[in-house]
Amino acid sequence: MKSSAAVASFSVPALTAVLLSFLAVADSPRVAADAEPVKTPVPLEITKVVFDPPTACHPCPPYRGFTFSESPETEGCTGEVKVIASTNRPLSDGEELYYFVTSGHLFKKGPDTIWKVPRGDASHKIGVAGGIGHVLTTSLETASVESFEVTCDYPCECPTVKMDGPQKPVAPGDKIVFEGLAIGGNQYTSSYSWEIEGGEAVSSNNATSIVVKAGRVSKVKATFKYRGEEGCNCEDWVSAEVDVVSR
Repeated sequence: MKSSAAVASFSVPALTAVLLSFLAVADSPRVAADAEPVKTPVPLEITKVVFDPPTACHPCPPYRGFTFSESPETEGCTGEVKVIASTNRPLSDGEELYYFVTSGHLFKKGPDTIWKVPRGDASHKIGVAGGIGHVLTTSLETASVESFEVTCDYPCECPTVKMDGPQKPVAPGDKIVFEGLAIGGNQYTSSYSWEIEGGEAVSSNNATSIVVKAGRVSKVKATFKYRGEEGCNCEDWVSAEVDVVSR
C-alpha cells in the first residue's frame, strides 16, 4: 500500500507537466498564423502638378463703356487657373498640401486651389509640397504656367490740355509755378515738356509742373507741351503769361 501511493503521487505531477508542454507546442502554430504582418507606411510624394486651363491669358478689360468682342484669341481666355497636384496615394488624416508662388494670388486650398496669374507675357512658377501640421514630409515639386496678354487696341481718346499759373503780377526774381493739366482721355503713356520766355526754369523741364524764376522783362510766358501714345496723334500745347512788375 505504501509503495502504491508513492507511485500515484509521483505520476500526477509528471503527467501535468507533459500535458502543458504538449499544449504549448500544439498552440504555437496558431499564434504565428494569427499575427498580422507589420506594414510600413508608403511615404507621400507629389507626382505631378498641372493646370486647368493649361495656360493663362488676360482679355482686354472694358474701358469707359468700350468693350472688345470675342475672337478666337480671346475665347475662353482667363487669368485664373486651377492648380492640380497629383500624389502617389490619397492623403491620410492630418496630411495637406502647401503651395508656394512668387507672383499672383492663391484662392482656397487643397484640390480646388485657384491661382490668379499676373497679367503680361511671362512664365510663372508654383511649388507644391506635402506635410502634416506645417511640417514638410515631401520634397517641393515645381511647375510653370505660361501667361500671355491679348493685344488691346483701344480707340484713341486724347485728353484736354490746360494750364494754371499766377493770376496776379509777380516781381522780378520771384519763383513762380506753372501747372500743366491733361484731363481725361485714355492715354497710359504720356510725356511733357516746357518752353519758357522771360524767365529761367529752376526745376525739371519734363514734369507736369515747373518752377520759373521771373526775369526783369515785362512778362513771363510758359508753354506746356503734351505728347500721348504713339500713333494716337494726341500732341497738344497751351500757353500762359504773367506780368512782371517792380515793387
